[in-house]
This record gives sequence, structure tokens and C-alpha cells, in this order.
Amino acid sequence: MWRYLLVFVLCAIGGGLLGRTSGPAASGDSAHSQAEVDVGKVSRREVAAKWRKEDFQRAATEENAAIKAGSYDRYGKLWATWTDAEIRAALDAGVVDPECLTPNGSGAGVMDSLIRELLKRDTDAVVAWFDGIAYQGAKKRFIYTLPYAWPEARAAAGLDFLRSHRSDFPGGTSWAIVAKNIQASAGQGPAGVEAMLKTLKEEGFGLDFQNELHFPAGFDYRGLLEGEVWQGLDKGGVRDSMVRAFRQEDPERAFEWLLEKQGVAGIGLTGWYGGDSGPERMAWLGKKIEALDAGQQAEFFKAMQGEWMRIPDAFVASFAKEVRTPAMRELLRTAMVQQIYVGNARSSLNSLEALGEPEERLRALEEATPGEVFAGRHRPLSPENEAFIRSKLASWNADEARIQAIVDQLKK
Repeated sequence: MWRYLLVFVLCAIGGGLLGRTSGPAASGDSAHSQAEVDVGKVSRREVAAKWRKEDFQRAATEENAAIKAGSYDRYGKLWATWTDAEIRAALDAGVVDPECLTPNGSGAGVMDSLIRELLKRDTDAVVAWFDGIAYQGAKKRFIYTLPYAWPEARAAAGLDFLRSHRSDFPGGTSWAIVAKNIQASAGQGPAGVEAMLKTLKEEGFGLDFQNELHFPAGFDYRGLLEGEVWQGLDKGGVRDSMVRAFRQEDPERAFEWLLEKQGVAGIGLTGWYGGDSGPERMAWLGKKIEALDAGQQAEFFKAMQGEWMRIPDAFVASFAKEVRTPAMRELLRTAMVQQIYVGNARSSLNSLEALGEPEERLRALEEATPGEVFAGRHRPLSPENEAFIRSKLASWNADEARIQAIVDQLKK
């Protein structure tokens, strides 16, 4: 059904990309016209069939997987019947249409999709189209789309494209292509990545980005991170991206290396999970932290005070399930209570429910005081948060006097 509606959306864009193209795309016998007829037939069959629950679940699963892989394109299937010339004609029509050039225009997503499709087929054709845009303001509309959609298999050609178009891609607009070249260089091991980083620095490409990086299985992260080139990188940016890749793709060795080289405070929290690995990875991290001695555990929780607020409740619950010792459970309860002081009362109390019996949670709240990280930005307890706290405490069997005492303590 969505493809049937899509045709009408396309036709409505500034007079219609389909209706405004020239050359082959304007012919009544074109693939466009045939696509409209075919899509109409398919949509009627789909409606007659009536999707079942499992059909919707399957479609949603496939869509989510594509989104996570960075390959999702809501219009992509439509272009299968289009020739390269027709796509180019549609791009030419769109580049003079305000609805296709403004970020929130009705045709913005269609233009991005057309560019992605043509890049898959012929990067040179996209470069020629981009160079042919007369108005510089129109070019700016695509300075993020092109690098992001550039095929990884053509990463080197993408870097050459940036070299010849430096003025068109200022600042961080080129980061996606830069990241793809770093990833491609990993096939030659740490030496390949070091050579690429040297080239990028010498040529003035910014490395202060945190795009996700993915290196081949078995990559020697330790060899890279102990090398002079990585050591010479500015803090943050690609340096952090590489450590995050190490954490996610080789967690056991990453934990060992971070503990050895950066100490407990360098272990981190939010960088350990990505994609679908969150709950499982946080449970793993809970076990690793519990295996440390009491002093190291206390140091870890002190260093991570500001990071807990960025962890989803379900991930905190996974971490908590692997915490066995009373001392570490107390450290985690204290960390969760701190979230109340930055307005995260709902997340704080939901996470506390995974940590011991109601009496232990209530005691943690009774003893609450803002930690050093939150003391300077302590938010007043909002009426909405206060109402939620009162309701939650009542469900933990606290009487009215105890609830009031806890609320008063949290307002200090």
C-alpha cells in the first residue's frame, strides 16, 4: 500500500518529480508510467490479502534491521524500475524545486533517496550532477547527504572527490567519507590505519568526529592504540571512536587494556554497547566491575556519576542483575538516586526497583544528598516528579509520613 501512496506523493511534489522530468522519464511508455500501473496492482492485491500480525512484525523487523545497518531507504524499492537517465532527470528537476531543497520540504527525502540510488550505480554520474548545480546555495543542501550515502566500496574515490571539492564541504560535513576511508585502511592492520591517519592529518581533514567505526574481526586494536600515531591524536574525536570500536568489537581485551592503561576511571560506561547488544553487554560489564576490589568499585562509580543518566532503564536493570555483593549494590543504588537531582526521577526510581527489597530502596532515598557532580546543577523537584515519587513510594509500602520525609530530603 505504501508504494501506491508513494506515487501520489511524488507526483504532488512541486508539480511532481515524475511529471516534471524530461527525456526518457517524460514518455508515456516510460518505466515511471509502468511503475505506477504495477504499483497500483500490487497495492490492491496487498489490500485484498490483508496483512496478518506476523506480516507486520516481519516488516517492522526488516525495517529496524535496515535502519540499524544504515541501509534503510523508504523509497529505495521504487527505483528498481528506473534507468540511470531517469534518476538523473529527476534529480535535475528536484534541484530547482524549493520543496526538494529545504530540509523539511516534502521532496527532501525523495532527493536523498535518488542520490543514494545513483551513488550505488555510478558515483561519477553523481559527481557530474553535483558539479552541474549552478546555484551554490542548492549545493549546500546535499553536503551531508553525499558523504553519508557514499558507497564504502568506493571510499578512496570518495576521498579524491573531497580533495577536489574542499570548499564545498567545510568543517565536519565530510566526516562520513573520512570515516569510511579509515575503516577501509583497517584491512592492512594497524599500520594501514596509521598511514591513513597521517595522510588525513597532513591534508588537513578534520578528525574531531565521533562517527562509529567498524574494523575487521580480529583487528589488533592494542597495536593501534599503543602506536605513536594514535597517541599523538587530540583527545576526543576519532581517538574516542577507536576506543569505542575496541569496546564493542573486542570487549574482553578492551576492558583489560583500559584497566591497565587508563585505570578504573578510563573503563567507561556508555561506550560498551551498541545496536542490540545493550542489555547483554551491560550484564557483562556488571560482572566485570563486581570482579574488581572494593576500592576500584568505589572509584568506578565515582567516575561514572555523570554517565548513568544516559543509560536506559532496561540496561541498568541488566547491569544490576549481575551485582551480587551488598557493597556494590549500595554503590549502584546511590548512583541511581543521584539521577533525581537532574530531573530524572522516573528513570531513577524505575532503576532502583531492580536493586534489592523496597526497604533498601527507601533507605537509599532517605539518605540521599547531591553528589559532587550534580551539586552545582541540582534541579528543583518538579510537581510532576514529586507526584511520581509519591506514587512509587506508596507502591513500595511506605506510609505517608515516610513519603513526606523522603520528599523533603530530596528537596534539600
